[in-house]
Amino acid sequence: ASSAETVGRPRLAAGSLANLVVSFVILLMVYGWGGGFHWGSALLRATNDTIQGIVLTCFGLAQLLTGKVGLSALSGPIGIVSVTGEMVNYGAPFLGRFLAFLGINLAVLNGLPLPALDGGRFLIECIQSITPFKIKETFLARVHLAGALALIILMVVITWLDITKLSVR
Repeated sequence: ASSAETVGRPRLAAGSLANLVVSFVILLMVYGWGGGFHWGSALLRATNDTIQGIVLTCFGLAQLLTGKVGLSALSGPIGIVSVTGEMVNYGAPFLGRFLAFLGINLAVLNGLPLPALDGGRFLIECIQSITPFKIKETFLARVHLAGALALIILMVVITWLDITKLSVR
């Protein structure tokens, strides 16, 4: 559907929801098949871990935004691959929980109301649905482009920090 067709009906950030569902299913499989739990217990543990992952991600984000931790506490693709390699050595249950937590992190971050992210698009749709004026498509495109450029710059910085962490080892 074009954005003109969706004005007045904000959509849920589907990417974030999909990440949460996949992460929950991974945790359910880890606890149900790999963890030897009864499926009812596995369901409770997967639910608890998903909620706890959301809370911990929000807490970490708050720590970052208030300056209590720096950008060096973050990991980009290089750091994630490094940690994934470590988790493989510990076995499938550890790797599964790590991948689920990674998906939860992505879901929370993608849901932030920032341009170029699902949360930013959702916020703009909400604003357009409650206000009588239409935001120009060219303006929205520029806002999302600026957000995407800011995210790319952040990823370059985080990747550089990952490389420096690896060279220190």
